[in-house]
Amino acid sequence: MSVIIGTIEKKETTDGNTNGNNWKRYAFTIDGKTYSTFDEHIGSEFKEGDKVKMNGYQDGKYWNMKTMEIDDGTAVTETEKPGVSNETLEAIKVGNNLLAEMLVELKKMGLDHGNN
Repeated sequence: MSVIIGTIEKKETTDGNTNGNNWKRYAFTIDGKTYSTFDEHIGSEFKEGDKVKMNGYQDGKYWNMKTMEIDDGTAVTETEKPGVSNETLEAIKVGNNLLAEMLVELKKMGLDHGNN
């Protein structure tokens, strides 16, 4: 599954009938690539110009949409973790460095009790 973040450039709807069953396919072009879904909620909720985050997968030559939501700019980056601020991560790094320095001193004093 791939996560795509981009702007909906085009939205198309196709109606059809297969073996007596009516269906509606929604196709969204996001940053030049078209993704499709039969999900009515997704089809009615989003419009051209929306900035979205979409989960989808490739099936042969077609891309299928699994979920889509408005991208409000709160996407997690590689350096951030959900629920943990960058300041907290930095404090943990500083604490780890202090602990490593203390362990070196304990080893010098012979007080490490055989821990490596």
